[in-house]
Amino acid sequence: MDPFAILDAPKAAKPLRRGLGLSSVALALITATRARQDWETVKSQVGGLTSEATIATFLAAVQSQILALSFQDNSTSLKITTNAFGFVGILLDVITACLALLASTVLQRHIAVIEQQLDAIEDASSEQLVEMSHFLKQSPLLRRAAEMFPDIYRRVQAKMEARAIVLRRAQESTDAHLTRLPASPRLNIEVVPESMGHIRGAAPIGDAAGTAMLIGVLSFFASVICLAISTQPHEVWVISISVCTLVLVLPTVNSLLGRVGRRLPSVFDI
Repeated sequence: MDPFAILDAPKAAKPLRRGLGLSSVALALITATRARQDWETVKSQVGGLTSEATIATFLAAVQSQILALSFQDNSTSLKITTNAFGFVGILLDVITACLALLASTVLQRHIAVIEQQLDAIEDASSEQLVEMSHFLKQSPLLRRAAEMFPDIYRRVQAKMEARAIVLRRAQESTDAHLTRLPASPRLNIEVVPESMGHIRGAAPIGDAAGTAMLIGVLSFFASVICLAISTQPHEVWVISISVCTLVLVLPTVNSLLGRVGRRLPSVFDI
């Protein structure tokens, strides 16, 4: 049964509609709550991308300081390798920051567009809901967007159904003027699938930023190790690499100790 058919249903169906009203409201609230949780996950990606850009900028600054110690010396193959890893790390960190900011900007803009349309549905008139219902059924663009973001699509449907219930109750009330609510000037459901597509398109950009950052961090460590090997005595870089290796296995050690209710000392214990 089309939930929006209640807007055009004959008066003889009012007792049935009244009996189904409570279950419809409950179903709409449950669906909206679930969709809202998934939508919050999408919005949280903005903060993650912003943090990624900040970290990449910090790493680029650190790497530039280290590269300043070695970039003029290319006398041996090891020093050339050191500089190569250093420049690769800096370039990838800059690329990471740019891609993360680009993806974050796209997400912020189009999330705001969708949020505005979701809020506008709450003020939609019966005519607008009928038009939206036809658009949901007939638009191939929206069907493709629904496949990409089914949670947002369900939230749109839930808000439309909840608004339809409000309008139906207004039709059944004695206040006849409530049935002639003005149309929402902000509502333009056609921009929702377009914004969904832009959000979907931002995902590969964010993924590329994460990959670039991973390779940049590995290049950073490789350049530091090569610099230590090329400029320091054997004892210095062996001890340095050994200590760093031990630090990398600390999470595994803490995980094992956690099974017996213990863990290694931490700065947070101070």
